[in-house]
Amino acid sequence: KKYFAMKIINVTKMKRIMMSKNTTGVDLLENEIDIMKKAKSARIVQLEEVIGDEEEGNVYLALEYVPKGSLDIIKVDEDLSEDKIRKYFRQLVEAIEYLHNNGILHRDIKPGNMLIDDNDDLKLCDFGISEFMKGGSDTLTNTAGTHYFFSPESCKGKPFSGKKADIWAMGVTLYNLLYWKYPFTGEADNTEEEPKFDKMESKRGKASAWANGISTKSL
Repeated sequence: KKYFAMKIINVTKMKRIMMSKNTTGVDLLENEIDIMKKAKSARIVQLEEVIGDEEEGNVYLALEYVPKGSLDIIKVDEDLSEDKIRKYFRQLVEAIEYLHNNGILHRDIKPGNMLIDDNDDLKLCDFGISEFMKGGSDTLTNTAGTHYFFSPESCKGKPFSGKKADIWAMGVTLYNLLYWKYPFTGEADNTEEEPKFDKMESKRGKASAWANGISTKSL
């Protein structure tokens, strides 16, 4: 037997959703499918098949089944060791490096979009708001994703680097896996707020020099 994870999208409803002046939900769906067809990496959840159902008005994405679920849940259930977090973060770096080298910006990197398979390896998922770089440029003008993971420059209403925004989100992700909280809460208007690394402690006690060091550098 082979199992799949099925993502069901109602195209009729998607047609009515305007993401911007010239972009509908269907455009985003088509873009997601195109990106997943191109993203062939062991570190990325694979799209196995696309099935259309005109009668129901649905599109079904048959995705690779990743049985252990997302790190958003696993980090709490297992209280991950720093060694395991280091392994998963290294595999996340491999996934993002692959995407960027192939002209793709993920735009929603977070523990909830990082799945773990039976071999205890990471696979990145959810390309619903991902984008192809246009003309080799990673410049973006619109903010998308999950606000806790936004980079400061993406919140200023000016063009910014999509690659750097992905890397920033990786740093926030690492921080969140280590400390179960976010470095920036959005409670203040200051986009240049500094997280307090000097007194950071994880659920396992005082964080190691490696954890503090790489979290600081990532952010």
